[in-house]
Amino acid sequence: MARTARPRSQAKKKIPLNQGLLILLGICLVLYLLMALEGELPGLDGTDAPAGPSNAVSDCQVHFIDVGQGDSILIRSDGYTALIDAGENDQGKTVTDYLRGQGITKIDYLLMTHPHSDHIGGMDTVIKEFEIGKVIMPRLPDSMTPTTRTYTEVLEAIMDRDLKITPSRVGNSYELGQGVLTILGPDRDYDELNNTSLVCRFEYQGRRFLFTGDMETPVESDMLEDEVDLRADVLKLGHHGSSTSTSKRFYRAVDPDYCIALCGEGNSYGHPHRETLALIREDGAAFYRTDYQGDLLFQVADGELVISYENQEGSAA
Repeated sequence: MARTARPRSQAKKKIPLNQGLLILLGICLVLYLLMALEGELPGLDGTDAPAGPSNAVSDCQVHFIDVGQGDSILIRSDGYTALIDAGENDQGKTVTDYLRGQGITKIDYLLMTHPHSDHIGGMDTVIKEFEIGKVIMPRLPDSMTPTTRTYTEVLEAIMDRDLKITPSRVGNSYELGQGVLTILGPDRDYDELNNTSLVCRFEYQGRRFLFTGDMETPVESDMLEDEVDLRADVLKLGHHGSSTSTSKRFYRAVDPDYCIALCGEGNSYGHPHRETLALIREDGAAFYRTDYQGDLLFQVADGELVISYENQEGSAA
């Protein structure tokens, strides 16, 4: 733009204050636009923009981790974490690698349903590798306390980290942000370790997940007799889908829309059993199994469930 020279003898004019501010703002605006065109402003090209909320991202995730013939479940809720079981002894690295892949450094609640190796075998590795908040497990009578190397190694890992065990008590609940984890059972003494399994429900935005460990039909019957509220959208089938669990009465009380079997490919037990599969087919619930689909992920977003899984080609039949 051509500029007109002012004669030296011409007196300078004073610019009113308001007009001066307007001129200054105009200069700032021009500089801002020039920087924007050069890509030098944070956020305009997406590189330094602060992360904002996204409808595609859920604040609640429930992961069913494929640990072969065993159980391991991760709950992430509003920045809090809970881990239920950790598979067999040889699955500790599988679980820890999975947790690290999720960016997890601390487990707020570590739950062990019962001391069978396919549920607690990997727990000593997890305890050694992560910061642990509260350890929760059922109290066992002395006559049923295992003396196995697996159980001993888990207890040693707990003591080495100077952690304490919180006995699971029916009715106790633990908050994970908006989510609530509630202990439902057992509330009786049983003479079989499967039936001592910690049973809990996780609820977020009205969606419910029921985790049953290896609980079998005698405990199911007792919970029905006690009129425990068992309703859930997602049911983790007891004892890997065995016919010793998930009786028809219990299943009807839960009334799930989705059923999950945590089991190993070609396992020698034949899990999940055909009786359980027939019950699910008769009801019409969606069915997923880790031996076919691998890792399973359920997300709660705006009260809706979104499901994804590792092996998209896997058949749930």
